[in-house]
Amino acid sequence: MNRALLVSAGVLFGLIATNSAAEDSLVFASLTGSVRDADGKPIAGAKVKVMETEGFTQRVREANGSGVTDSNGRYTLSVLTKPSTQVRVVSVRVEAVGFVPLREDFLPFEDMRISAEARSKKDFALARGEALGGVVALGNPPENGYLITIRGASFRYLISSKKDGSFRTWVPKGTYSLEAFDPSTGKSTRVEKVASGRIDVKMP
Repeated sequence: MNRALLVSAGVLFGLIATNSAAEDSLVFASLTGSVRDADGKPIAGAKVKVMETEGFTQRVREANGSGVTDSNGRYTLSVLTKPSTQVRVVSVRVEAVGFVPLREDFLPFEDMRISAEARSKKDFALARGEALGGVVALGNPPENGYLITIRGASFRYLISSKKDGSFRTWVPKGTYSLEAFDPSTGKSTRVEKVASGRIDVKMP
């Protein structure tokens, strides 16, 4: 075999082995808690996602239902990090069908930190909302969907449409403007004064 190929193969194997060993030495730091409605009842199937962290993290684990609440509204969400390392959770997003999505940002003094040695707990409460949805038609939908910004007097939220351009979320009762953006072409379209409760909004 060509000597250069042998050397390249050896280097590649070494890199793979190093990366594998590095990942094997990492540990999971977890955030746990519950998601409930305004009456204190547990919400099953809610999605809890860490949006931003500070400190070393390799990835967020969401496999096997982690980050999704069980029948008691309980969730566990873990990030892969180094042993004896604290990770500060900067922001978390919580979503559930029929409820207004919540994004909670934590300031440094709130000290929302997780580590393998000290699991942190955070509970969330969601308010019921009214459905708002429709279809974006700006040509061929992008692979990852359109980016849709929903703005109201006291509510602003960003979601992605499905591949067919359809979208749906839940918002507080009120009137909203919707703006859809196609990242692949730079095109956008906007609809004003859309009342909550509509699921047939057309965005040509």
